[in-house]
Amino acid sequence: MLLLAVSAFAGTIEAWSYTDFPDERGISGRDGWESGYSEDGWVGYDGNDGYNWAIPLTDDNGGQFGSGGPRDNWLTNTPVSVQDGLFVANAYSDDDDTFGIVAGYQSSDDLYLFIMCGAERNSSCPVSNAAGQALLLHIQEGEARVLDQTTGGFESGIFGEMTLSVNDGELIGTFQEADIELSASVGESARLDGIGFYAYDCGLGSDGRTVAAFNTPTVYWFDDDNDGVADDEDNCEQQSNRDQADSDGDGVGDVCDDDPGTTETDADADADADADADTDADTDADTAPDGDSGTDGTGYGPAVDLYTAGSCNCASGGAAPAGALGLAAAALALAVGRRRR
Repeated sequence: MLLLAVSAFAGTIEAWSYTDFPDERGISGRDGWESGYSEDGWVGYDGNDGYNWAIPLTDDNGGQFGSGGPRDNWLTNTPVSVQDGLFVANAYSDDDDTFGIVAGYQSSDDLYLFIMCGAERNSSCPVSNAAGQALLLHIQEGEARVLDQTTGGFESGIFGEMTLSVNDGELIGTFQEADIELSASVGESARLDGIGFYAYDCGLGSDGRTVAAFNTPTVYWFDDDNDGVADDEDNCEQQSNRDQADSDGDGVGDVCDDDPGTTETDADADADADADADTDADTDADTAPDGDSGTDGTGYGPAVDLYTAGSCNCASGGAAPAGALGLAAAALALAVGRRRR
């Protein structure tokens, strides 16, 4: 049973969070992170501002979704299984091109994207036929289906919280700093699962003049009734029942079951069972809530150092451009400073 400490977000339970992006080292291939674009391994950066950032190295465009080219420049992880949940991350960009977040990643041919395509429509956007600057997309078999969109972009140097959530078949993307919320019905089979970041034509590039950056990715299970049991395993999602009592074993909790198993036949059976201590113990064991969530991806073992000390060797993306991370530090410091004032 997914019964954990309730998070700071009302109606949620924290499932996983990550803050250990390695300073000036490649991220792809570490702790479950994988990049979709073969030329960009992304790089970690300790900004000495309380955040460790994930930064895309390339400023490339072109290619097709699912081909492993620049359009696939996401950095994803699948740390925990979540059906109804919320993904939250901080994002920053002083570029005028595309950045965003990923959820429901199953493969390069099956994922959801919530992206900002820049303040001006002539900025570089991976979906050429879209009318809006903020887009909610489903990528399938190399095609980008626009689920929802809106006009209005973002100011350069924006820093804020982006979210993607799935709840009872509804997909919602928000970017508070730009006052944007997009949504679409995607079906009950949709899952949050694989999460991550996205950048298209939006990274350090060869001169390091612009930067996109992300930090503190966090995944939550939804807990609509705030009883401490995640909706994914709650036998009564809308009514609080922390004990998950289910007298008749039909998968519906007693508090919301029209027939919780209190018939005369049930009462007689209970009386007979109570007369036998061994039978009573067996009955209790069979009807007790299952304490095993079956989701063991909420933490990692020791990180494997794949990199030579003192060098970047940032996966296939190579070393970060000389001086680029210094410029990134200055930009990020300004962004965080503005946010905190």
